[in-house]
Amino acid sequence: MSSKEPRIVYQPLHPSTRLRLDPEYIAYHDSVLQYLPADDERPWTPSFRTWANIINTTPVAVGGIRDVTIPKLSPTDRSPLQARVFTPDPELSPPESANGWPVLLWFHGGGFVLGGLESENDLCALFCRTAGCVVVSVAYRLAPEHPYPAAAQDAVRALRWVASEEASRELGSDRQRIAIGGTSA
Repeated sequence: MSSKEPRIVYQPLHPSTRLRLDPEYIAYHDSVLQYLPADDERPWTPSFRTWANIINTTPVAVGGIRDVTIPKLSPTDRSPLQARVFTPDPELSPPESANGWPVLLWFHGGGFVLGGLESENDLCALFCRTAGCVVVSVAYRLAPEHPYPAAAQDAVRALRWVASEEASRELGSDRQRIAIGGTSA
């Protein structure tokens, strides 16, 4: 395609939306984002089920990676909840306070249907290393086997656990400094 041929606009902004957005975002959208086809326009391939084909990173070394079982915290909690914990290397990222490292509670992408503990290991390790925080990646229950609100209930349970004194001791984390993040879901 020559530079004189018009580019295809896949994702235009509605004029009423433009009024509510930051001018810097609009400039970026108009120069880059509007020309990207939406994900649902790409042909399906089973490799979409993992982020490895999207996030192409070099494995990042951290202090430790281990799987844990988040205990039942109330009589209504269902089956055991699995999580993967990424701990910083204390020599590279010493805790900022006597209370331990901050925590990033992470929920993998996949629209509550796909993904799991293996989905975003490289990304979680990268956050752990660069932010100097403990990352707890949660294997929440997936639909359709576990319909709504199962994933949301698991998220609340994971947050309650990360904020507990027991988890703080086990993780070496500061339960007063918890961030929540994730992709897609």
